[in-house]
Amino acid sequence: MLGGRFQLFWPVTTEYYGTGTSVTDHTGVALECAFFLASVAMMLLTRDVVTLTQPHGSNLMLAIPTFTVILPTFLSYPMQVPALLITPHVVYLAMFTTSILIAIPKTAKIIRTKLDPARSRKDVA
Repeated sequence: MLGGRFQLFWPVTTEYYGTGTSVTDHTGVALECAFFLASVAMMLLTRDVVTLTQPHGSNLMLAIPTFTVILPTFLSYPMQVPALLITPHVVYLAMFTTSILIAIPKTAKIIRTKLDPARSRKDVA
């Protein structure tokens, strides 16, 4: 809800929702930094960071949050990111990109196997 006021249920209703707190306010920056530190701590405690570095086909779905991190950070679209929040964005970008790059070879192998069944029999033999 740090994005200010927004139309949550558009086009059903044009009513605005939100707290009015902007990401660029000191409160917004502090909350974002606190949430970032809490999420990193939680990922380390639950060992989700290790899971992200394992090859899974579902890691490719991280392309969506990767672009939601890239657009505001480097292209200032749909909003500008305060300087203090660049580091958390880059950390998330590195985690997501690493996870995607690890998943690509396994996914490519699965696709090749499905497209060429003769190859899968050779790999088994």
